[in-house]
Amino acid sequence: MKRLMMTAMAAVMLAAVPALAAEKGFYIAGNGGLTMPTDVDEGNTVSTYDPGFNGAGAVGYDLGDFRIEAEYAYHRVGTDEVFLGATRIDVPGSLEVISYMVNGHYDFEVPNSPLMPSVGLGIGGVESQLEIRSGPLAGKQRDSEFGFQLMLGMGVEMSKHLAFTVGYKFLSTAELDDEAMLHDINLGFRYLF
Repeated sequence: MKRLMMTAMAAVMLAAVPALAAEKGFYIAGNGGLTMPTDVDEGNTVSTYDPGFNGAGAVGYDLGDFRIEAEYAYHRVGTDEVFLGATRIDVPGSLEVISYMVNGHYDFEVPNSPLMPSVGLGIGGVESQLEIRSGPLAGKQRDSEFGFQLMLGMGVEMSKHLAFTVGYKFLSTAELDDEAMLHDINLGFRYLF
């Protein structure tokens, strides 16, 4: 799954290059911050998680108002407890989520201002590993699925090449009913070559 997603992202990026070559140019971006997972309610079972952290890196091409990029992101949150009906079980452990996304961003130009708000959408693959270290639910569970993300951001242009960014990201898989959804608040940068 990982190899297929990386190949697909590379193909999209390479296919876009000839049409984009006369525009703004390539960039790299990085960000990191706080991850807040949602609880997972599966009827008689509710799983809760503690907040965690995330980090991401991307390579993309800036067309002016529109950007396209390939992104790798890592998330880690703690497991908290599981409710099986009225029974509460502590579940010490972690949930790690890795995503491979192709993102599109639209940047809104603010006249006479270094501020650049943006909205974005990404699609790709999501791999997760749930590890419970002890107790009756101890063990590991891995999963790979199709995923998507929605993004809101604000860039502050420090120069023609460098912008600092703050953003919100919502990451989920196609199976919305039985997977933790992640809400990220991030700080980062974007460097245009």
